[in-house]
Amino acid sequence: MKGQPLTLLQNPGAETDLRFHISFPGITTQGNMTAPLKALWGDVGQQFRTLEAPNVGLSSATDVEGLGLGWKHEKTYTWIQTGMDVDARFHLDKDLMLFALYGMEDANGQIDPAYEGDFKNSDLGLSAMGRIALGHQRRLNEKWTLGASIQMNRLLGGFQWHVNQWSLSSTFDPASQTNSLSWNSDMQLSAFGLIADGARLDSAMDFPRYLLMGMVPAYWDMLKSQKNSFSLNAGFTYNPTKSVKIMGSITGLPLGAGSRQGGVLHARSLQWSSSYTYSGYSWGFSPSDSLSWSRYLANLQSQNVDGFSIASAAPVAFLPPLVAQAAVYWKWNPQHQMGLHVTHVDRLAGQHQSLGLEYHGFYGRNVQWATSYRYHVWDGIRGSSEWSTLLQHRILPWTTLYWGTNLWLTTPGFQNGTLLLPGNFQSWQVTAGLNVTLFEKRYQEERVAKKAAKQQTKMDKKAAKRAEGTL
Repeated sequence: MKGQPLTLLQNPGAETDLRFHISFPGITTQGNMTAPLKALWGDVGQQFRTLEAPNVGLSSATDVEGLGLGWKHEKTYTWIQTGMDVDARFHLDKDLMLFALYGMEDANGQIDPAYEGDFKNSDLGLSAMGRIALGHQRRLNEKWTLGASIQMNRLLGGFQWHVNQWSLSSTFDPASQTNSLSWNSDMQLSAFGLIADGARLDSAMDFPRYLLMGMVPAYWDMLKSQKNSFSLNAGFTYNPTKSVKIMGSITGLPLGAGSRQGGVLHARSLQWSSSYTYSGYSWGFSPSDSLSWSRYLANLQSQNVDGFSIASAAPVAFLPPLVAQAAVYWKWNPQHQMGLHVTHVDRLAGQHQSLGLEYHGFYGRNVQWATSYRYHVWDGIRGSSEWSTLLQHRILPWTTLYWGTNLWLTTPGFQNGTLLLPGNFQSWQVTAGLNVTLFEKRYQEERVAKKAAKQQTKMDKKAAKRAEGTL
């Protein structure tokens, strides 16, 4: 959208009709569930067993825009923009959900003595990263516009639970007519900017204790001493002909070793590994047959403790969102265009790819409109098709409101005070914000020229009629 300041954040080389802008706080939030709601209705157990996705959960990515400023000088445009990226994801493996609901029962409700449960497709992630970008673009000629921005990022806090291995299996020994239950797990918990410097993480109890110590009140001291990381955003617009426009951009490219490591001083991780086997039990076994409950539990507990291994580990890196985009548009006049737009997003909330058919319309200073029909994939899982719109319109002199959503095909409703969600509801996107915008003078000049041309045409017609009357 040529008159939207935030377009420059997505593609620093995007053509703009702005002469000056001030951007006020705004928000763009989007998210996706691993399955549409209709896949979870009815017989939940049966739905989980036939679920295409390996887990059940959701991811959300929210970009909060702060204050921004931009201005045009001859063939260049320069801007400064502040903001924050907030990511969240939470997934539980569908095998884990089935185990929580039915234990080791199979689809027929019978206990499976050869049960195999793999729970590794579970995860949890949270992060908040502040940013400030300084950008500059230049129109080289009628065909090329190039732009780039340097972005400074500071991690405000983050938490991640990553599962490398997590399984539970049962085997049956025909000779002894008993079962063995094996548990194996390899997980990592990482907290960034939340754990006090110098904390020793030698046990599971140390992790929450130092986590709280880091949050209150040492968090502010850690935040001030934390390193910043830097990233590069770059893009271009190329017009090979008057009716064809090609655009491309990449944002979030890490700069320097500090960026690759997350640029964080205060980061701690805990590696939690466990492996144990409990042997010699039978289904329907009662401890009163051979030993007391206390001995039974003590024996089970000792095997659990002996199989645990907890140690400090290297933290994982938290990086700013990496986004690559490419688009080609056909323009049937300077203010209206339609084309294809491909996007790849890699951030803590997950990897997201989309292909969309888009229309952009610039209706002068008062109304600008963009709409697209998109096919998208989240973390390799196909999502429902989306129809999204973004509208920017003037509400006060020099002040424009922009808002948009993709809920037109999955619109929630209310009935008797109850929120109703459609069966195909799987993803959401909502955008809203406020800008002060001044557009190039050429629109006013074109309007004056058109008015003068009409007036001249009328005068020419009158003169021609008078000439005919004279003859």
